[in-house]
Amino acid sequence: MGGTVYSNKVTIDTASKDKVCGMIRFEGGFGEGVYQLYFCALFSQRAGSIGVWKNENLLFNSTSAELADGNDRIGAFLKFDSRNGNTIQMKIAISFKSVEKAESYLLAEIPDWNFIAVKKTGESIWDTALSSILLEGASEKQNKIFYTAMYHSMLMPRNKTGDFEGWQDNESIWDDLYTVWDSWRTLYPLMVLINPDMIRDNVASFINRFKHNNYVKDAFIAGIDMFAEQGGNNVDNVIADAILKEVPGIDVNEAYKILKYDADTERNGWQGWSNKEPYNTLNGAYKKTGWIPASVMSCSRTLEYAYNDFCIASVAKKLGLNDDYKKYLKRSKLWVNLWNPELESKGFKGFICPKDENGNWVPIDPAYFWGSWKNYFYEGNSWTYSLFVPHQAKKLIKLNGGNDQFAKKLDFAFRNNLIELDNEPSFLAVRLFDIAGRPDLNCYWVNNIMNNLFDETGVPGNDDSGAMSTWYIFSAMGFFPFAGQETYYINAPFCKKIIMQRPGGKDIIIETPNASGKNIYVKSFSINGKKYKKPFFSHGDIVNGAILKFDVTAQPVPLLYY
Repeated sequence: MGGTVYSNKVTIDTASKDKVCGMIRFEGGFGEGVYQLYFCALFSQRAGSIGVWKNENLLFNSTSAELADGNDRIGAFLKFDSRNGNTIQMKIAISFKSVEKAESYLLAEIPDWNFIAVKKTGESIWDTALSSILLEGASEKQNKIFYTAMYHSMLMPRNKTGDFEGWQDNESIWDDLYTVWDSWRTLYPLMVLINPDMIRDNVASFINRFKHNNYVKDAFIAGIDMFAEQGGNNVDNVIADAILKEVPGIDVNEAYKILKYDADTERNGWQGWSNKEPYNTLNGAYKKTGWIPASVMSCSRTLEYAYNDFCIASVAKKLGLNDDYKKYLKRSKLWVNLWNPELESKGFKGFICPKDENGNWVPIDPAYFWGSWKNYFYEGNSWTYSLFVPHQAKKLIKLNGGNDQFAKKLDFAFRNNLIELDNEPSFLAVRLFDIAGRPDLNCYWVNNIMNNLFDETGVPGNDDSGAMSTWYIFSAMGFFPFAGQETYYINAPFCKKIIMQRPGGKDIIIETPNASGKNIYVKSFSINGKKYKKPFFSHGDIVNGAILKFDVTAQPVPLLYY
């Protein structure tokens, strides 16, 4: 994505001739701001000759090179005797703090020159991590897709505690948060179940960042906040999900300060790139009116903010902060101001629609895809975003004419490719069938999406830090979260038995004896022997371990639970 190099240096250790260190000060990439990165590389043997290069010039026996101009390119070279099968090995580490820190990582993590041992250690670590969920009866293809998805779910964010200047070594700090506006929906709820310590430490990182910087943005890369947000203030949803599900070790009061700040000071709409001082534009109207007048991402941002407000309201209620609860709950319901009951598309009426600052509807085609950083929806159309009201799904269904009419409209949307299934704003759409009394259609479309959009070549669209992968993981297991709430919505699991090995031995076991490619509909469902009459359950039902049993069939069972 381009960038600018401000300084760059490389040095060869003259005494040992087996170590090269360096740094770069750089601006660019996906995030914002200038950062410094340091490296240290060690070689298994002493070099016979050394030198550095600068642009097209080789400087033999020179031991350092430094950037003089932003267009310069520099590096080091070492010459070894590799005759007679002599193998030369190199190991390298990086740090955002210093060369010394990089070298300390290197010596601690790879102390010897045994490549096979390093390989086996890596395999063991990944085997343990991936074994947090075990499959029985899955096909080879299902295993490949599922465990690739598991791998992707564990790549970001990353623990950088002790690796940034200005932070205490014991202060939790995680970065590589590229897409919290996507990953809040599925990745973090999965980690609540299989790695709650990661959730605890990430919330602690949010708290530390807030204390240091007085804000916590959704993207945090190389220790720098990115101010251009695609969604709402969705760190709030991660925090709320953790608090509501009572993840141990979270400083709830300090975490609530972030929610409160975002609700009262953020919610500013699109303010342009790299703008750290929000200015008073029409976008800032959300905090007063509960909706943003027609502008960049005005409709999608309004809906995201409304859900952010619901999340803080839910936490406030749990903490007994009744005034905050009432205030933010009320504002979370004002998205309805952008519901245009007369806007029509493909024979259906009722869609989210932009309004100008005077309250007049702006005519749009609900099926039009708006793209990135555009009016009025981010990477989606109104068909997709008109389904994103997780906190008022029943209200949404009522606005669409009730259960039957809503299910008909939603099924039509899926059958005619009117919902962008390769992007995260659509994640919850299919689960609305459950709320509308059509769990059969939920099961049908979940199975359809899993089989037609996911395969060994990859996921549909951008994985977005594992968000898309964790959609698949939950769907394969037969239950799906509404992050920021305690509810899971069910569908038919894809194999006979799944064991979620959780900390403290509180395993969740999912049994579907008659699972098959044809038996995609849930006929009955129980937890710990108790049959459920509706196609969803609560986090409290499984948090201490549980046995989930599914009886599935090849025939639709549309109204079994109602």
